[in-house]
Amino acid sequence: MATVLRIEVSDEMLGKLQALARDMDRTVEELCGMALEDFVPEMREEVDDVLEGLKDADEGRTVPHEEVMAWLRSVGTDHPLPMPEAKKEQLSRAG
Repeated sequence: MATVLRIEVSDEMLGKLQALARDMDRTVEELCGMALEDFVPEMREEVDDVLEGLKDADEGRTVPHEEVMAWLRSVGTDHPLPMPEAKKEQLSRAG
């Protein structure tokens, strides 16, 4: 089953879509569908990662900034530090 969506794009984007559709022997609608098939799963994964990170931060699983910076400064040196691991910390949030 398919659903028809109405989208608004700039005239410039429409021109680009039309040229690409012509060169690929596809319709603009097919290209938009193909683009969404790629975009939605990638964006879902990115949003899920952000939400997971926010949950970790809310629950105090964080790495202190100073430890991260020390590790980053050591990368590529003769004595690199091990990557720091998250620690449960007491968070003080305004709210």
